[in-house]
Amino acid sequence: LRSRKRSKGLAEMSPELRTATLRLEHQMTDEPTFRKHIQSKGQRRDTMEQIEFIQLLRSIHMLRVSHTERCKVSKTQAMQLFLKVLQERSVAFKEKLTAREQVEISYPEYQVLLRRCLNMIEQTEKREVEFRTE
Repeated sequence: LRSRKRSKGLAEMSPELRTATLRLEHQMTDEPTFRKHIQSKGQRRDTMEQIEFIQLLRSIHMLRVSHTERCKVSKTQAMQLFLKVLQERSVAFKEKLTAREQVEISYPEYQVLLRRCLNMIEQTEKREVEFRTE
């Protein structure tokens, strides 16, 4: 029942939104790709910097190149979402965003970040559909 409902939901999406959804959902469970995009500085780290996140989005074809690509994330949006995840962590742990390790995200935070990218894309698409039907 759940998979049928999921299939129906995907079938009702525009091809662009369906592609974006599947790419981002796949990335949420693809830890090897996360690790592959971490630049090793001396010893292997378990966290990702903002520029590494942007490069990962580019490599999975989810970084917006043109304003006509509604179902992708712009570089500015990606940076804002990244900073929001960092701010939420600093509030949760009552830290200040000063230390180097605090400006990098862990794999679980990366998964949250991808979910937010997907939610933002879905909201943009929903507004676009509503605008076209008015």
